[in-house]
Amino acid sequence: MTTRDPTMPVEAVTLRVPEPDQKAAPPGRRPTRAQVLVTAIGLAVFFGPWVAALGGARSTASFENSKLPSAPSVSKGWQFFPLLTTWANDRFPLKDSAVRLETRLSLDVFGQVPIFGSGAGDSGVGPVGTGGGTTTPTGTVPVIFGRQGVLFYSVDFERSCHARMSPSHLIKNMNRLAAIVASAGGRLIDTVAPDKTSIEPGLLPSSYPNQSCGRPEQLAFWAAVDATPPSGYVNSYSAVRSLASVTRAQVYPQLDTHWMPRAAALYAFGVARLVGPRLLEDTKLVYTGKESTYGDLSRLSGDPRMNVYSGYAVSRKGEGPVSQRTGRVGKLGVNIYRATSSAAPLEAGQAVLFGDSFGRVAAPLLTPFFSHLVSANIASAGDDVADTAQLIVQSKIVLVEGVERALATGWDSMLTDKYLNMLSKDVDADLASHRASTAK
Repeated sequence: MTTRDPTMPVEAVTLRVPEPDQKAAPPGRRPTRAQVLVTAIGLAVFFGPWVAALGGARSTASFENSKLPSAPSVSKGWQFFPLLTTWANDRFPLKDSAVRLETRLSLDVFGQVPIFGSGAGDSGVGPVGTGGGTTTPTGTVPVIFGRQGVLFYSVDFERSCHARMSPSHLIKNMNRLAAIVASAGGRLIDTVAPDKTSIEPGLLPSSYPNQSCGRPEQLAFWAAVDATPPSGYVNSYSAVRSLASVTRAQVYPQLDTHWMPRAAALYAFGVARLVGPRLLEDTKLVYTGKESTYGDLSRLSGDPRMNVYSGYAVSRKGEGPVSQRTGRVGKLGVNIYRATSSAAPLEAGQAVLFGDSFGRVAAPLLTPFFSHLVSANIASAGDDVADTAQLIVQSKIVLVEGVERALATGWDSMLTDKYLNMLSKDVDADLASHRASTAK
């Protein structure tokens, strides 16, 4: 059997197929065994997923690491038809199983994951072990296969190479946000959660997308923050790098883009130290055993696998359980945590955390320090200025956490000039309204 070069475009491959028999089958001729087999396979491929759907089979959002789109509305006009196609394609029954099968076959046969989506383009990376991965509609390879089987997220470098804000501009806007929070009577404590590619560059392959600009831009940002750190800044980058050098072990999961609990604890303890060193009294970090979750990067590559890593928790003298419930502040969905302690001190008053998925990993390590902590998604806050302003006015401590590829590059709207202009006006309006209602 002849195998094609995996780097060769499909269009360039010549398939040797026997010429079809032009003679029509005589009336009443019975189909051959081969024809029956081909017909059965075709019917199974076409109708099989839908028969499975009748039995309850569905495609899941989790395997693509994203939310499935909702059904389109006819009010979209002519856009309804392409949106309907996308909606139906994403909900095709057993799609996740098909993607996993194709990924496994491609890895075994060609040594690289298959190309899903439109516009593959040249990924600029080689087979598994030196690079490789799936492509996005923009032609970027989202999953980079590093050394020792470690997966990386190439969007880190794509965002670095196409930053929407310079490091100096970002630092200026972080200081401006601190001033807005101070005008409302609160205190800002912020951090940039470092990308996995920033902390573990030694495990990257020899070649990957946006290599020439991605890593240099990352280093330029961290140098700028070290030189002129913003007001109330927790330097998670230096802390996590130190942990990695001391332990000589990975601090990010092999198959996931997020930091592990021990690295997230450095951020949580850094916040507690800035809020008040007293919070670290009678406090220690304890090992809780092995934990396992599906790696988001393995999901993105179409081959979901489990990460196994060490779990950690904050232990405080006299601590009680931390309660959690969901709620809303206007249109903004929030999680509300309340901690109790009979011995170790707690920060009184309301604190708010605007964070992303890195913040969610850190939340169990942060909440034991606060009597009342409200958590909101930083992306939602970036879309909802009015309710974000209300939360800031209500809170004594304002925590902002964003991952490097979003916050450090200006892709998070919460630190844009336009957003801060609107936020400043809404905070002032809320304060004026509060003073007016108090005076009555």
